Amino acid sequence: KNPSISAIDQAYNKLKMNQQNYKVYRTGETPANWKYNDVDRGGDILVVAEPGYYLYKDEGFTTEPPRASKATHGWDPKTVEMRALFIAYGSAFKKGLVLPVFDNVHVYPMMLELLKVTSMTPNDGDPEVLTGILK
Repeated sequence: KNPSISAIDQAYNKLKMNQQNYKVYRTGETPANWKYNDVDRGGDILVVAEPGYYLYKDEGFTTEPPRASKATHGWDPKTVEMRALFIAYGSAFKKGLVLPVFDNVHVYPMMLELLKVTSMTPNDGDPEVLTGILK
């Protein structure tokens, strides 16, 4: 260990040097489309498994999916495996539409419109993305 390098820098350097099946980022260095660089809920280092890999506390990285997990998330949001299923049903929606892929953040402004409420906080959703599905 080098006492002139902080523990965080040492950990980052070791992770970066051994980077395989994951990517490691410092705070403020994640891809811009993640919108994670200016959040106050992140740590000093972010480790993100490559698609198809999972990170376990005791086992490290593996291709075995979680045996008992509430979620498997954390890959790059643009990764195909991160896509979600969207089904809309009811009197407010047009029937039989098949939509192109869209980011989940656009559901929020559509829900605000349906409920006739105004958002009290800024969000990244674009109300125009899903207006075509409403009657």
